[in-house]
Amino acid sequence: MSFSEIIGQPELIARLGNALSGTPGHAYLLMGPTGSGRRMIARSFAKALLCFKPSSRGSCDQCDSCRHFDHGVHPDFFVLAAEGKEKLIKVEKVRRSACADVQMKPQMSGRKVYLIMADELNEQGQNALLKTLEEPPDYAVFLLVSVGSERLLPTIRSRVVPLVTARLSEADIIEVIRRSCDMDECSPDQLRFYARYAAGVPGAAISLLAQDWFVPLRGETADFYFQLASLKPADLLTDGYAFLETNKAHIDPLLAILLSLVRDELVYMKTGQTGTLVNQDLAPKIISHAKAKACRVEGLSAIANAIHLTRKALTFNVSFEISACQLLLVIRREFIHA
Repeated sequence: MSFSEIIGQPELIARLGNALSGTPGHAYLLMGPTGSGRRMIARSFAKALLCFKPSSRGSCDQCDSCRHFDHGVHPDFFVLAAEGKEKLIKVEKVRRSACADVQMKPQMSGRKVYLIMADELNEQGQNALLKTLEEPPDYAVFLLVSVGSERLLPTIRSRVVPLVTARLSEADIIEVIRRSCDMDECSPDQLRFYARYAAGVPGAAISLLAQDWFVPLRGETADFYFQLASLKPADLLTDGYAFLETNKAHIDPLLAILLSLVRDELVYMKTGQTGTLVNQDLAPKIISHAKAKACRVEGLSAIANAIHLTRKALTFNVSFEISACQLLLVIRREFIHA
């Protein structure tokens, strides 16, 4: 698991390589969206930090330390994450597995490395970790993984080196998919769609490829979108709400699909080009819908913003009925009165 196995991320890999060539810091915060590969990168860095013969290219993959790491039995590597159905790491586990354990010297390597899923730490857990981050032993390195630094206390953020994963190119995501999945039943056009739809996050593409509900949901959402302009105002609210409620279990993916269609139509209306459309297979329908002027550019932008706000509201457990109805009211206003 040397850095050569990481696809993309040249700037991040260069920074990690420079750290290995010099004196690594005691705490790093690796940030990026879920599915961006941040945990894999953190593990690659941890392996290199523990390696007996590391280089700017990462671990050697041959020494005893690397072999122990690959088999999941390295005595100086620790992962702190929520267990089972729990959403948070227990404060006691932070105190026992990090704060207390760090006082014991390494058994095999010259360092001890702690990989911590920082988004699973509440305020008490972060405060428990803080003292150790302030005065760590020389041999300790903490690798925190998070969606973003705003989830962490300012006192934690001030003691870590921030590292950010970049969004991958379409070609890089296709390569990640090829290495990770069985592509026998996936055409080149399908690969390109998933790579574009993932918006630079390879894990999102891999996850959707494994879901048997995604393709039917995308088809139904596209049908719903292209018939919006022909619906009567009352029908849009009743039939539209019924459609959203029926697919409540997958509401966020549904809204993401809907947003991709709005985005594609906006792109076509502004550029007249189809080369950058995410939904290439639906290009004829998108073009026809745009030329029919079912909705103006300003209206589509308002709908896109409403979808963003709805997705955000639902993550904060705002009422599904209220959120769905507010979105449908915006859609009705922009499509019916375009």
